[in-house]
Amino acid sequence: MKRILLFLLFICFSTLAQTEKLKGDIITFDLISPYYFHYYGFDHSTPRWRLGYIKELNEQRKLGVEFGFGHSTISLLNTGERYALVEIRPQYYFILNSKKKANFYTSIEAFYIYHFEEFDRENFFNKERIYLSFEQANYHRQKFGVVGNLGWFWTTGTHLGLNFYTGVGIKFRHNDYTNFKDLAFKSFDEEHFPPYYRDEGLKFNAEFSLGLKLYYNHKKNN
Repeated sequence: MKRILLFLLFICFSTLAQTEKLKGDIITFDLISPYYFHYYGFDHSTPRWRLGYIKELNEQRKLGVEFGFGHSTISLLNTGERYALVEIRPQYYFILNSKKKANFYTSIEAFYIYHFEEFDRENFFNKERIYLSFEQANYHRQKFGVVGNLGWFWTTGTHLGLNFYTGVGIKFRHNDYTNFKDLAFKSFDEEHFPPYYRDEGLKFNAEFSLGLKLYYNHKKNN
């Protein structure tokens, strides 16, 4: 972890020291997604490796897509048994200051996530809002929505750069449980803010984005 932090600091300083205008297509690598965990702890973390490609349409417009993949065998964090996740994120960018070295932008990003995991000794609310417990079950989550982002590209003269972004939007999440072992009724004894996987069925909520990507541009910008 210490080496990763030192590497990120080096990239940040070198980027700030010699920024260049961004030109051409780029390949992105998300630096945060391999460490995704949730505010209630590291149980059922959802890390994934995310790669993307952004096509330059003209000086002000770009079109990109990202693919993410997570699995218990390649995760940097502890995950549940048989954890697997796939996602796709198309995104349309509009550059606000294409003549400047630091390219600020707005974007519209759509996303779809499918998440599978095997849970042991958990509790949940079923679609009828009955509180249940089980010894083992399969968990399926589908999540989709759209986010409006504000970000910027910092490009160096060495083909590398950083992409910071944040945004807000809407999401729909559908949780489903199958293949129960020892399913039973349970008296209600739940925390005030239950984790996302405790509610079966379809839910609607706000979605927030905050991230940092490293990108490679095969053209030397000037």
